Amino acid sequence: GTSWQYWADAQISVEVQVEIEGVYEWEIQSRNLDLSPKLFMASSNDQGDLQWGQITDENLQLTSTENGYKFTQALQKGQYRLTVEMRPSAELGILDEIRFFGPTPMPTDLLVREKLLPCRFSPKERDFWTRKISQFSNQMPMPIPNMDENQINWQCLSHSLINLAQSAWRRTLSVEDQNRLLTWTADRLRVDQNWENAFKATAELIFISPYFVFKAEPIDPNAENQNELSNEQIATRMAYFLWSAPPNHWLFEQARQGLLKDSAQRRLIAEQMMSEIHADALIDSFADQWLHIRNLKNVAPDLNIFPTFSEGLRQSMIMEMKLMMKDLLLRNAPLNELMMAKYRIIDQNLALHYGVDWQQLTQIQSNQAQAQTFENHPDLQRDLDRYGFIKIDLQSIPDLQIRKGLLGLSGFLTITSMPNRTSPVKRGKWVLEELLCTPPPPPPANVEANLNAVTEGRTLKEKLEAHRADPACAGCHQLMDPIGLGLESYDGIGIFRTEENGVPIEAFGQLIDGSTFHGVEELSAHLVEDRRFARCFVEKVYTFALGRGPQDEDDCHLKTLRDAFSQNQMQIKDLLLDVVASSAFVTQKQE
Repeated sequence: GTSWQYWADAQISVEVQVEIEGVYEWEIQSRNLDLSPKLFMASSNDQGDLQWGQITDENLQLTSTENGYKFTQALQKGQYRLTVEMRPSAELGILDEIRFFGPTPMPTDLLVREKLLPCRFSPKERDFWTRKISQFSNQMPMPIPNMDENQINWQCLSHSLINLAQSAWRRTLSVEDQNRLLTWTADRLRVDQNWENAFKATAELIFISPYFVFKAEPIDPNAENQNELSNEQIATRMAYFLWSAPPNHWLFEQARQGLLKDSAQRRLIAEQMMSEIHADALIDSFADQWLHIRNLKNVAPDLNIFPTFSEGLRQSMIMEMKLMMKDLLLRNAPLNELMMAKYRIIDQNLALHYGVDWQQLTQIQSNQAQAQTFENHPDLQRDLDRYGFIKIDLQSIPDLQIRKGLLGLSGFLTITSMPNRTSPVKRGKWVLEELLCTPPPPPPANVEANLNAVTEGRTLKEKLEAHRADPACAGCHQLMDPIGLGLESYDGIGIFRTEENGVPIEAFGQLIDGSTFHGVEELSAHLVEDRRFARCFVEKVYTFALGRGPQDEDDCHLKTLRDAFSQNQMQIKDLLLDVVASSAFVTQKQE
């Protein structure tokens, strides 16, 4: 709103911070001025002082515009200074504005302001942003001819608020909803007389509404089938199941066309949703919860006992589990591979942790890639390259043979340990709860659960035997301990070991059916053969997809899903699609 007036030669500088590399445009709006702009980039010397270096050898080449001049420049991340030398070409020169715009092409995730509120509430701003943003946002409604400025602003404001509410509440707004929102906005506008503040106030109202906070599924009294979800409610379920996010415009369009009520169409749309980059969402939500990956962020091993644990190793453990699940999902691999995978996804931190030579691994992986031992999905390969991981066949690496499957991952072994030692109890309980869906009963009241209070025995196995001597403890621990003791070859952060306190470790265990095993691989093989394993996975996916635990009336649906899962060789992605295509997925649970 301020113009600078010049009667003589002058110079002005502006500084900007560039966060994203790209091509940027400078626009200098001026009248009666000959301009010579120069661009500088900041750097720091050894003392930390800021120094400015010119990044163009000559004056920048300007292009004339209707209101002055502009130029474009490719910029890296950093701090920049534009210095403009000016000479009036008439008695009075005027500098109106210097605008900085970019990067081009504009990353879509930077356009939050334009997506939420594409309006500009003054003619000057409206003209500039209509020219600049029109290629990125088509949400701004075209003004009706003969509208005055207030009418134009109200049209755009109300249009933006209705769009926001429909996205936030995940449904088309009724006329009643629209009138309520816009009446409240108009009242606020009369008090404040500021268009943007009125938008912010109504946006707050939208976001504190129960329709935003909760996944509301109200029954439509006019629907033929009172138990069936509406198309928009189905879209919401699909989006949160597969994307962990609200439905986007494309999915809402499928809903408005009535495609989501049809089982076959719904499955095709779900498959298309999973083929996009949103595969990570399933890993970061379902797998994160099911496998307790998120707990790795909070574990705190005692560094006096486990000095090799570090933040870098923690992040590698997390990525190892996530990349393994992503690989299984993208390949539509059978569930058995989760437990018996004959390959390992590993980085340099984990190679050192597992006691294998990283250079040797990379050479073997290179040979396997040339021999086309296996071909990675492009999305997985992109992540492997990004995070510094490789996928390697275990057959040629004897040192890693003991690391097959989920139960050999250091992340799992760390999650199920205490800060200062292993925990056969936690490990056994985790297997029962998460892989077999048969949780042990809770401990009796007033029972001593702290093994540190047990003095008998040099090893954890001996302490647990003494603990189980108490009849009050024996019932639960006979279920958990034999499983966890079979994993005692790994310490509290998953490092392989052969003894504890000088006593050789015998990693033998026993399942409730009486079958015995030695070590991770034999335990994993027993679990894969256990009928409860596949049944449990189906139940976990079903619960996550519907947002509730199964009830008696779900037995028929679960049986159909289990039968199909078994017939499809327990392929993971197929199960997810079968759940979306099921009638249970589009049916409300009646209280």
